[in-house]
Amino acid sequence: MSPLRWIMFAFVIIGIAAPADACPGLLCRLFGLPPRVACAPAPTVPPVAKAEVKTPESVATLRGRVTFPNAPLPKYYSPLQLARNDRLLGDMLIAAKEKDLLDQGPIVNPRNFGLKNAVVFLRRPDGIIWPIDDADKIRKDPLVIDAPLAAFDPHVAALYAEWFDGKNRGKTGQRCLMRNTSPYLQNYRAFGNPKFNDGFNINLPPKRNKRSPSNRSCCRSFWLTTFIFWKKAYVFVFDHPYFAITNADGEFSIPRVPAGMQLKVMAWHEEVGWLLGKEGRSVTFHAGKNVLDIATTVR
Repeated sequence: MSPLRWIMFAFVIIGIAAPADACPGLLCRLFGLPPRVACAPAPTVPPVAKAEVKTPESVATLRGRVTFPNAPLPKYYSPLQLARNDRLLGDMLIAAKEKDLLDQGPIVNPRNFGLKNAVVFLRRPDGIIWPIDDADKIRKDPLVIDAPLAAFDPHVAALYAEWFDGKNRGKTGQRCLMRNTSPYLQNYRAFGNPKFNDGFNINLPPKRNKRSPSNRSCCRSFWLTTFIFWKKAYVFVFDHPYFAITNADGEFSIPRVPAGMQLKVMAWHEEVGWLLGKEGRSVTFHAGKNVLDIATTVR
């Protein structure tokens, strides 16, 4: 081997044998390469306990009770007297159950004065977008209104066929279904605002169902009546899910209300009218539970 080859072979051996964490070896100096630096082992860090992270609530719930301490006493219609006035309806009126002959206006629980069938809902300010949960954009269960004999059941109801958040609009899938479970011909006659819900007049044979032709939603209502003068029902039509109808104890609950927004709370009952005035009451909802009790008296 020539002397030049021996010298080159010695340089290679020295470069390979140089420790990795040493200063630049002969090869590094010769060829201008950066030094090789060994990776130091990562320091051992003791485990840290995982902190509990609480996500703040972004929705609110509105609950309350509507009371009517001095409501008029309940009134029942006499089937015999009514039958004498209209013999064509005699058999049906005599067969009617007592609850069907009750004046459906002021139904008050004597234990706590809770008022049934009051409608409580929120009103969105014009030009404001409020969020609607995806779960509240779907309503598959139909609103069923029956006419068993001498009354509509339910007497007060709400239809939520469309949703509107102030910008976008969509169908929920809910429809209004009229039903006749009685053995007699029943009449459904609806009155509403023609701009939003056209009226209709339908004779429904026994044991039959029919979908209502009025399913548009613009926060308007229509009411049902028939040829029996006291037989009527009220159907409120909403384009949002923020509404409730009080139960037998006068209680209501509206879930998933947008928190941090100032909204108008509206309340209505057929015996009194607007319980919080025609303009309602402004409420700023905080996350979590919000309580609003409403007491009303005879006008």
